[in-house]
Amino acid sequence: MSLFKLDFLKRKKRQEDIPVLSDLFNMSLFDFRSDIFLLFDRNGRLMEANQAFTNTLGYSLEEFKQLTYGSLLPDTQRQRAKEHFQKLLHGEIQIFEIRVLHKTGQFIDLTVTAFPRKRKDAVDGFYAIAKDLSDIKLMEQRYISLLKNMLSAAFIIDLQGNILDVNDAAVKLTGYDKQEHVHFSQFVKPEYLEQAMAYNQRALEGETLSFQISILHKNGHSVDVITTLSPIFMHEQITGIIGISNDISDETRNKQLFQINKQRYESLFEQNPDAISYFDLNGNFMDCNSSLEQILGYSREELLYSNYSRLIAEHERDKARHYFNQALQGTVQSYELVCLHKQGHPVYMKMTKLPITVDNRIVGIYSIAKDVTTKKQAENALIEAESKYRSLVEKSIVGVYIIQKNMILYANPHLIDMLGYQEAIIGMSIWDIVYPDDHPVVKQNIQFLYNESDAIRHPLRVLTAEGKLLDVEMYSNRITYQGAPAVIGTVLDVTERKRAEELNAFLAYHDSLTELPNRRKFEEMLEKTLETAKTARRQFAVMYLDMDRFKSINDSLGHAVGDQLLIAFAKRLREQIRENDFAARMGGDEFTVILPQIKDNNSAIEVAKRIIEGIREPFYIEDYELFITTSVGISIYPNDGDDSSTLMKNADSALYRAKGLGKNGYQIFTSSMNVQTYKIFTLEKDLRKAISRNELEMYYQPKVNIHTGEIVGAEALIRWNHPEWGLVSPNEFIPISEETGLILSLGNWVKRTVCRQNKEWQLDGLKPIPISVNVTAKRFLSKDIMDTIGQILAETGLEPRYLEIEITETSLLENAETVMDTLDGLNKLGVTISLDDFGTGYSSLSYLKRFKHAIDILKIDRSFIHDLHQGSDDNAIISTIIQLAQHMNMSVVAEGVETEEQLHILKLLNCDLVQGYLFSRPVQAEAFAELLKRGFLTPLIKGADAPIENRRAYFRVHLPHPISALMTVIEINGRSIELGKTEIVIENIGAGGLRFLSSIQLAVHPGILLEIEAQLLNKIFKLYGKVVWLKELESGIYRYGLEFQIGDNDRTPLTRVLHTLSMQLLKNPIVPGCRFIKEDGVQYLRAFIDHRSL
Repeated sequence: MSLFKLDFLKRKKRQEDIPVLSDLFNMSLFDFRSDIFLLFDRNGRLMEANQAFTNTLGYSLEEFKQLTYGSLLPDTQRQRAKEHFQKLLHGEIQIFEIRVLHKTGQFIDLTVTAFPRKRKDAVDGFYAIAKDLSDIKLMEQRYISLLKNMLSAAFIIDLQGNILDVNDAAVKLTGYDKQEHVHFSQFVKPEYLEQAMAYNQRALEGETLSFQISILHKNGHSVDVITTLSPIFMHEQITGIIGISNDISDETRNKQLFQINKQRYESLFEQNPDAISYFDLNGNFMDCNSSLEQILGYSREELLYSNYSRLIAEHERDKARHYFNQALQGTVQSYELVCLHKQGHPVYMKMTKLPITVDNRIVGIYSIAKDVTTKKQAENALIEAESKYRSLVEKSIVGVYIIQKNMILYANPHLIDMLGYQEAIIGMSIWDIVYPDDHPVVKQNIQFLYNESDAIRHPLRVLTAEGKLLDVEMYSNRITYQGAPAVIGTVLDVTERKRAEELNAFLAYHDSLTELPNRRKFEEMLEKTLETAKTARRQFAVMYLDMDRFKSINDSLGHAVGDQLLIAFAKRLREQIRENDFAARMGGDEFTVILPQIKDNNSAIEVAKRIIEGIREPFYIEDYELFITTSVGISIYPNDGDDSSTLMKNADSALYRAKGLGKNGYQIFTSSMNVQTYKIFTLEKDLRKAISRNELEMYYQPKVNIHTGEIVGAEALIRWNHPEWGLVSPNEFIPISEETGLILSLGNWVKRTVCRQNKEWQLDGLKPIPISVNVTAKRFLSKDIMDTIGQILAETGLEPRYLEIEITETSLLENAETVMDTLDGLNKLGVTISLDDFGTGYSSLSYLKRFKHAIDILKIDRSFIHDLHQGSDDNAIISTIIQLAQHMNMSVVAEGVETEEQLHILKLLNCDLVQGYLFSRPVQAEAFAELLKRGFLTPLIKGADAPIENRRAYFRVHLPHPISALMTVIEINGRSIELGKTEIVIENIGAGGLRFLSSIQLAVHPGILLEIEAQLLNKIFKLYGKVVWLKELESGIYRYGLEFQIGDNDRTPLTRVLHTLSMQLLKNPIVPGCRFIKEDGVQYLRAFIDHRSL
């Protein structure tokens, strides 16, 4: 569709709305119009016309009426005219172009709008409005000719952006055929579409404008174009747009290519790691890149227009000038040169010089230089290394060799000296040197090297020229030597090292002193024996031995004698056991023996007796005749355990029992070991590890001014938080520490801990008070006691006056001179001395008088305080002690104060200080710090500090007389144990628990499960439970509350019996069928303890 048809269609739209003219139509009204107005009847005869008709076609109205409508049309259009005429008769408006014959004989193009005239709903003619298109057609022809002949792509676009026409150049530009051009947006690239639509709108508003965008060719590639849009005016109205586009893709690509090449060049120039520079014909710098700046240290500005010679080492300048001149002759020059860095050090450069030619004329020199300093240094280093390597090989302390075809081609001096063959080794076969048994492995290794080429390390045995066998370690690798495969390697003599390794391997499983197998070897052997015994279903025995009195001999005669005694003991032990038996040293003076095959217990007993008898014979060590004995504990598999740990534990238990029965004997394990024995046994075994495991803890009990209640001091009391037995009293483990020699380290730990804690309290702003620690007689009499206390005070920073040392009367009886020296030394140091448990020992007043100047405080023993009441004999004793102390300028502390009556009497007797449960039990450090913050204490309300003994969920039967029963521990922390039973006294019993007395100190510990065996109405009940509270009644006697751990099936029969018992007790306080004790339970247990100790 042409642009000019566009105008025609616009008019057609407007004329569709023209109303039907009335019969009063007056053609003269349209004479002033340039358009032709006509009226035809239904036969097509012209009835009326305006003046424009004559002006346009040259006919008068009369002349035209004589003519038929069809005679004025070309033959090609008559049929179409008839079709339009028929449609008009049917009432349809017609718009069309047509050619009409001018009076002069020329055809004129008209655009016609015709619409029917109706009368009484019938068409009786039609009106026509025609416009001369001659000028428009001429213009259209011109446009078409213009578009056709344009080299630029042309587009005719309507108001909606639809493309009406394009020229051939446009078809070529877009790749689309003419009929495929629908809308301009179809080939504008998406990113330019919004911009193109904006430009299009501006052209529709009358603006002519040019812009650059990219369009998409039909085949998909992008085309850059510059487009000019101009509005098309028809009858002073914009009817469309003509767009002219020119392909500028080549220009754009050229620009882009130029930019890319420029960037590439700049990148190659600036970012090239090689130094690039330009010189004029005289060798002056015209430009250089940053690499040259970095390599030589000069900036571009410093080098510009200066001569290259300034960068060359002086001895290289003639060489540089020669190659520069050669480049000026037109040849490329490559060479190495030594340049100078700005800082003066040499830089090795590999140079390439190329002539720069313009119009066949050399105008300068282009230079590329690579820094090869590192390479040069490496080459020089390689030369030096080769020299050093040769020297290293020649002077190496390991042997170096080269072999080829099993023949030795090279051996360094060390290898020659090692093997002793001198120069004759060169040319020898390796089979003359390698130990024959190792030939197969050497052949295999050589073959591996030739096939795999990986280096290998392997041990080997070789023979020296003297026939001596050496252990060596070889490191071999494959090389090419003189054009053929060969092996190079090193030889290290490891003969001595191997002997040392064998010794270390021996020592890893053997005791270095006695050469017996050690603990590690013993444990492996025990596991192996156990496995064999399980498979063969046979018995074997484990013995645990230690040397009686060894510690005494070792301490008195010295470690040298002690070591010789251990060696002799081990030798004699080996002599007494059977050939297949296994003996080991576990450490210290402890030994073990495995008897892998025994028929019965008697077999083990026979060996034990033989060992005991053999050890009883005297040992002669140096100038001493020594007599020692040994104790032996025996456990038998499988009766005494089916795993190694149980067998060892039970053998250890049996050993402990043997020592407890007088030493120099043996015991076979039996579960009859009671709770107390087992507890002491485990405490002794675990005490060594208590400090390292942080199981020890200090408790503090305040000392109070009897008149004011002010806290003026405290006693530090050690407690052991044992993992199995809970809180253990020092009365139980201090004697053990003395027997085992641990008292020294334990005592030092106590003093250090107390001093450090006291100093921390002072630094926290708490009131400074002296804190006392107990020191045993043995420790007090040791030579280093003063040095140790001084060192601890220095370490902790505590002033000596805040440390109080408590000693017992026994300490004064040993060595008077030593005691005096120690007391004087501690007094000079500034430490306070108190005499503990005064009145219970064997000291006399003469001793007290002698040491009065050194003792600051007397402590009245709790045994006197316990029985203190109005009218008591102890009142006079205590009064005497207080008066004696005051006469000697000593303070007095009464310990064990528990009642208001005791406190009142002590006030009347003028006692200074008191200590006891009435004010506070011993408490942990945190709790004591809170007491110290308060500063004062008042007596506790009676019973406030006592355990709650009567809180229970079930009824209790209160027994008028206690019942004797048996108690044992059956489980500790989930581990079952077998122990003998210990007698206890039951005070009351219910369905939920019972209260009992015992001479064994147990802990309130959820992991300890007790078994109580009691006879009630002739029935034996085994009751299981855990201790939930305890109270110490007097030294060695404890009261416990036990909560049963039993189910309803066991509780029901017990409840029935207890109901029956309670009813019978109303009639008879000693009901038959129960093990009643008529005396007091405490007295009964005290008598039992005294009898046991006899």
